[in-house]
Amino acid sequence: MRHQILFFLITILVIAGSSFSHALEQIQWDNIPERTQVVLFKAQQEMNQNQYEKAIEILLKFQKRKSKYNHFLVEFNLGTAYGLHNEPEKAIDHLEKASEMEQHYSPIWMNLGKLYYQTKNFSKAGAALEQGFRYATAKNPETLYMAMAAYFQANDYKKTTALGEELVFKFRSMNDAVVSLLTNTYIVTRNFTGAIKTLQYLLDSNPNNHKAWKLLCSAYFNNQQYVEATIVYEVYGYLNGLNREESIILGDLFFMSGVPVRASQYYEQALEEGGSSEEYEKLAVYYYSAYEIGEAISSLNEALNKEETVERLLLKAQLYYLQDKFGEAEKHYAKAAELLTKDGHEWLMAGYCAMRNGDAKNAKQWLHKAMDYPSQRQEAQSILKMMAPAEEIKKLMMAYKASQI
Repeated sequence: MRHQILFFLITILVIAGSSFSHALEQIQWDNIPERTQVVLFKAQQEMNQNQYEKAIEILLKFQKRKSKYNHFLVEFNLGTAYGLHNEPEKAIDHLEKASEMEQHYSPIWMNLGKLYYQTKNFSKAGAALEQGFRYATAKNPETLYMAMAAYFQANDYKKTTALGEELVFKFRSMNDAVVSLLTNTYIVTRNFTGAIKTLQYLLDSNPNNHKAWKLLCSAYFNNQQYVEATIVYEVYGYLNGLNREESIILGDLFFMSGVPVRASQYYEQALEEGGSSEEYEKLAVYYYSAYEIGEAISSLNEALNKEETVERLLLKAQLYYLQDKFGEAEKHYAKAAELLTKDGHEWLMAGYCAMRNGDAKNAKQWLHKAMDYPSQRQEAQSILKMMAPAEEIKKLMMAYKASQI
């Protein structure tokens, strides 16, 4: 009879979508009264048939009538039955009593951890799952990872880091889930050096792990090591390929690293099938920074076609100005000034470009508008004075030509 009872005591407890072994570790069966074993057997039979209420009734009646024969396994199975019956608070109460009676029995802590997690008591969940791991005869790193995740949910980053480092450096658990959680914890706590060290350790053993390269980029970026971030993200791209958004990210990284030519190349790749006005504007800036003015204007035209803004008009005016195309520059400065001008600078530039383009009429018009703004008045007057002698010379030349007819 005893061997049959022991067989049925091996169960699987399913709580919150996860399963845990109800093992026979560290139990002194000879010290358990036979009456207790019998009631456990009866309760287990009911649970095997999903008759959790009947199992609970059997165990509670036994506790009431035979309290001197109570055992931690009675409390444990009550907790099991309540948990399977979706009564987590009662389940926790009995499992906590079981843990007080026998704290070294790993399954108690495992099931408590899952129930604490289910009820969003993440700090207790982490502690219970860690205890379950420590007391287990066979160490399953997955249990320690679950404790680590619970501590992270509880914002206990010190414990999260400690368990993560134990998993990586002691148990060599370098799967993506563990490394990602540990790296994210390092980043949250601004321990970027720790994140970089862990990821480099992982990549030493598996240099083709593209997810680790991507995480390493994040660590370098947050540590303001933009050149290193760019390099490792490009490695990630070589290993995994880049989608549209990732090409944009790499373009931005190259620009931050001072390589606008490469930035524009990745943006071109991303915008092969079109893009937003903001993306085309960025590409124009990257071309501008790479001194590719014609390409910058072309990209800026795409942005302006989608949405015309003062900033884009001014950028286009500046691009034309750099090419000494003063007529086009004047037109865009004036249009920007009509939309919005805070200090008259746009009118001043429109007037100056008109003067350089030989258009005295528009130059005077724009410069007089600039003079309405105190910050531009003096410079506008200076340009107007500079124009006056030129106009006098022009009049004299015209008079001279007329006299020769």
